[in-house]
Amino acid sequence: GKLNGTQTLHTPQGRTRAIVNYTAGDLIGPITFFDDAGKRRLLPFPHPVSAIDKAWSELYPYQPLAPAYDVEPLLTAPYKAGVLKKEITDQALDFVRLYRFLSGVSTTITVDHQLSLRCSAASVLLNKLGQLSHSPEQPDDMPTPFFKMAYDGCNSGNLWYTTATDGTVIDSIRDYM
Repeated sequence: GKLNGTQTLHTPQGRTRAIVNYTAGDLIGPITFFDDAGKRRLLPFPHPVSAIDKAWSELYPYQPLAPAYDVEPLLTAPYKAGVLKKEITDQALDFVRLYRFLSGVSTTITVDHQLSLRCSAASVLLNKLGQLSHSPEQPDDMPTPFFKMAYDGCNSGNLWYTTATDGTVIDSIRDYM
C-alpha cells in the first residue's frame, strides 16, 4: 500500500531522526529533523514528489545554452552593454523558478530588462578593470554616463566570474544557489 499520514524515522540507536508526512504515497512537508542532541530542525518540503518531478522536467536546463547576444557587448572604448538573446534569459528564468519552487517561494517572477542592461554594463566595466568589485573606479577612457550605469549594475547585481571558456548563465545561477 501507499504511505499515508505521519511517519517517525529513527536512528539505529532508536532516537527520533525525522518526522515526515505522506499523502497517497507522496512525501509532503514539512519534514521535521532532529539533531543528535534531540533538538528540532525544521526543513520545509512544500511539494509532493510528483510535483517536484513535473517542475524538474519542465524547468531544469538539461542542455544549458551558451551565451548569445541580440546586441554584442563592446569591451573597449566607446563601450556598450550586451543584450542576451531571449532564449538565454528565458532558460535562466526557468532555472531560477525551479529553485524558487523547490524552496517553497513564489515562482511569479520576470526578467527586469533595465537591471539586466545595468548588470551587462557592469560586466563590461569589470572586464576592463580585470577584477570583481561592487564599488569599482571609473577608467579614464570610459564615458561617465556608461560608467554610472555600470557602477549601478555592480551595486545592484550579483558578481560572478569563471575561467571556463564554456561558462553559461546557468553555471552562474548554480554557483549562487
